[in-house]
Amino acid sequence: MKRVMFLVLALLAVTAACGISSDNAPRQIADDKVPFGLLGPTNAAQANTVPGGPTVRLFFLDGTRVHEVFRGVPDLEPQTEQT
Repeated sequence: MKRVMFLVLALLAVTAACGISSDNAPRQIADDKVPFGLLGPTNAAQANTVPGGPTVRLFFLDGTRVHEVFRGVPDLEPQTEQT
């Protein structure tokens, strides 16, 4: 009985460790952890550009598929105050 309970608890621990953890904020993923097809060039259209600002590449998870999206962001360089 103890062995069965130990095996069940060990299986639950391994299953929980393999799950996808939830994040409270975005985090960078190492290049070697990104699926191969996402690292290459893309033909996705760029959208939502901000004049004078850089364009960033974002990835969104839709169920089991990852979608690449381009978004424009304002230039975030600090402005010096002129007196």
